[in-house]
Amino acid sequence: MNTLVSQHFLESEWIEGCRRGDARCQEKVFRHFYGFVMGICLRYASSDHQAQEILNDSFLKVFENMLITREIHVFRAWLRRIVVNTALDHYRKERRRLEKIATDVAEEDLTIAGDVIDQLSAEEIIRLLQELPESQRLVFNLYEIEGYSHQEIGEMLGFPAATSRTYLTRGKQRLKSLMLQRKFGSHYGE
Repeated sequence: MNTLVSQHFLESEWIEGCRRGDARCQEKVFRHFYGFVMGICLRYASSDHQAQEILNDSFLKVFENMLITREIHVFRAWLRRIVVNTALDHYRKERRRLEKIATDVAEEDLTIAGDVIDQLSAEEIIRLLQELPESQRLVFNLYEIEGYSHQEIGEMLGFPAATSRTYLTRGKQRLKSLMLQRKFGSHYGE
């Protein structure tokens, strides 16, 4: 418990230092929260390189906004929100390249066998998520991990809620296929 209190005290000190523009405190915040932020970035990115870009842009926004934001009640939650929004900004920039898909695909209730998931490490699961097309990966993360509704996702990404459902369904199907390929070999399902 004492370590937790001292850790919280250090974080508060660093955050206040960042508000004063102290570069050493910014470096400490960057190093301290790097793993937390990178974990979020990897879920949204299609590659390690893209995740690093999102991470760098996120920390730039954090340090800029710390100077103007008066009250940050829960820093970790505030930081998470900035990272997710930055990932969405990256998606919007790249969205022109994405092809349009039909919005009338019915959402299916797909489940992935627990034994397949249990055999995968966290790194393998992140790699599988990175193999999804960008739109499917974003919707999967926003819906399944962040807890947004399809209506909210559609508003954030600029398409109908039905399209969000379609992306989620297709993403789950693709993840299931990728997981089964990992378990039974690369020719499974072909």
